Amino acid sequence: MFVNYMLGEGSESDYINALRFATELKQTQYIAFAKIDYAKSLYDSNILMAKTLIDEALSILSTCNEKRRILDAQSEKCFINDILNRKISYDDYSNISTEMANNHYIQSEIRIQLKIILLKLLYSDIQPSEIRNELDYVSINNTSIASGKRHQAYINHLYAASYYKENDIVMCRKYTKRSLN
Repeated sequence: MFVNYMLGEGSESDYINALRFATELKQTQYIAFAKIDYAKSLYDSNILMAKTLIDEALSILSTCNEKRRILDAQSEKCFINDILNRKISYDDYSNISTEMANNHYIQSEIRIQLKIILLKLLYSDIQPSEIRNELDYVSINNTSIASGKRHQAYINHLYAASYYKENDIVMCRKYTKRSLN
């Protein structure tokens, strides 16, 4: 479902269908997954609804054996709170990231690193060139990124945003196009 939203083709009906199928299958964890995916699609249009959906998903997941998804949802909740409060909760991310590392949830840990980089672009005074150095470090030190199209797209969007912040439209456009491949 989330892929549809990344492509700009997602809708509330996708979410409703996912909930219906999860209910028919009697898989409560799938209801939580649908809520998380739909919440992520709402960050730019209705972040308060996204926060509610993440809270609902966490409540559901607390009754399931879905440790990775709980940690993912906790990182999403932290991200939403940081967007709303225009800050970066380094300690919260560190605690979640440590738990992810202890359980070998590498992809989830990478997503936290990328969220922090995005928040730095938005809310810190760190120079875009330094942020690009962090992106380079994440890319180089995580071999799973080479095979993960979502992470590659996310990283290219972050590169594009860093160049946009410097008013370098040529490089911004270059990385925007890369993120679409």
